Amino acid sequence: MNKKRAFEISYSWDDFIDSGKLNVNQKMYAQKLFEQVESSKIRESIQQVINDVIHSKEELEAHRDKKNPFRLDIGGEG
Repeated sequence: MNKKRAFEISYSWDDFIDSGKLNVNQKMYAQKLFEQVESSKIRESIQQVINDVIHSKEELEAHRDKKNPFRLDIGGEG
């Protein structure tokens, strides 16, 4: 994995109420879990953006359909 990150979310253990109850190993484990969840959510977000762009392009190009040139999902039937 590339070490350069597009953006970084910064938290301190002081930001979380119960973090004082964790020992060093538990904090390391929590950090690894966070990194896995973070990576997974970023991948989901990227895929959602790609799907939204594809859907938007399909809607914008709907009027070019020669079989049904009046199908306009974004503005109703025209």
